[in-house]
Amino acid sequence: MHVLDARFVGAFLDAAACPAARPAIAFTGRSNVGKSSLVNRFANRAIARTSKTPGRTRQLVYFELTMEKTPPFYLVDLPGYGYAGGPAKEKERFSAAARALLGDPARRAAVFQLVDVSVPWQDSDLEMLSWLLTDEVPFALVLTKVDRVNRSGPAQHVAALRRLVPWREDVAVLPTSAKDNEGVIGLRKWASRTLHASTGRARSG
Repeated sequence: MHVLDARFVGAFLDAAACPAARPAIAFTGRSNVGKSSLVNRFANRAIARTSKTPGRTRQLVYFELTMEKTPPFYLVDLPGYGYAGGPAKEKERFSAAARALLGDPARRAAVFQLVDVSVPWQDSDLEMLSWLLTDEVPFALVLTKVDRVNRSGPAQHVAALRRLVPWREDVAVLPTSAKDNEGVIGLRKWASRTLHASTGRARSG
């Protein structure tokens, strides 16, 4: 599953100004979970700005991707939640933009919810997952940084999750490592299947 083309479209602080010509897949997660690094792996090129400083993504950053046997789509790198740094007004502004996008089914076809598998479950992740589990838009739970845990780590993390929230077994769980490029093909395949299904529902509607 190859990415044929990927380009930066723009960075936005107003969800209403975001492009809507293509279906969008949003990358969400806490600050420092590795969103921008995984975006680059997904696109197979350095299109997203990465930093060791958490909270650097403070806008809705749009990229347009063309992938083989897949309708063209936007990939959206969202600001990380759970980071306390930065001016309060600025944080509220980009948080409001992210909430507006995620709350508009017409603007996002699917969500990759990223969670760091090497740390215990955080309240902010559980809150986000609880919302996604009741939402109608498809999402996948993406476990990042699996290179930091042993082979049983991902399964143990999901087992703990089942004790914390009413988990749905139909939700895909995708272990990944941006460092080792592990699981990236699985992300692309899930995105392609979901976009085809979304296009089919739109045509039938």
